[in-house]
Amino acid sequence: MIIHDGNIFTEDGTFLKGTIYVAGEKIEKVNILSSDDQLYGKNDEMVIDAKQLYVLPGFVDIHMHGAMGIDFCIAGKNELEILEEYQAKNGITTIFPATMTLSE
Repeated sequence: MIIHDGNIFTEDGTFLKGTIYVAGEKIEKVNILSSDDQLYGKNDEMVIDAKQLYVLPGFVDIHMHGAMGIDFCIAGKNELEILEEYQAKNGITTIFPATMTLSE
């Protein structure tokens, strides 16, 4: 997969225009664009046009009790999957469920 022409969040906290090349589940290369940059990759590779978009790493939610009326303390497998999908849609790639003591 190629994420092309996006505003990439850098280690120093700034955004620079560039292209990210992903192989499998790992970032293979990050190219900060210059005026003569050309895309490389396989012809059948998915290219995401990220022009005018911001490209950031997945966020980690370190304290979440639940969302959408679902509480981790009483959630079943289906509810947990709903919460995971909700978080993923909002850029959260890792969650740390927080529980509370509930009365019997």
